[in-house]
Amino acid sequence: MVNLKDRFSEAKILRAIGYVVLAFLIFAAILLTAYTVYTFVDKLSSGILSDVNQMRANALTIIVVLELYESLKTFLTGKGRSLTYVVDASIVLVVREIILQLFQKSTSELPYLVLTVGVLAGVRYVLSR
Repeated sequence: MVNLKDRFSEAKILRAIGYVVLAFLIFAAILLTAYTVYTFVDKLSSGILSDVNQMRANALTIIVVLELYESLKTFLTGKGRSLTYVVDASIVLVVREIILQLFQKSTSELPYLVLTVGVLAGVRYVLSR
């Protein structure tokens, strides 16, 4: 007879939750990609420059979602150092914000974001040693 505690161990529950989150990340990436393509096709006739900032933000968000997917997948397989992938996803997210601020010509938070990337890059360097 299988013990109930063995059947529902903490590792199995975490793995199941991880796979559900992976499914949500894949779904989010697919929806964002479809929405970005739809926006691009829709704006071709009326002038693409009207919504280019939103399409750029969506494309960068897709990259962040894919980086999170990769970090969670690595965590679930137990390969590599998962904290390194989380730091990589954080760097991608902050760089996304920097790019968006540069295109919007809003530089009020830019020094803090650049400092954040520097700190994260330092953490990434220490983790990779």
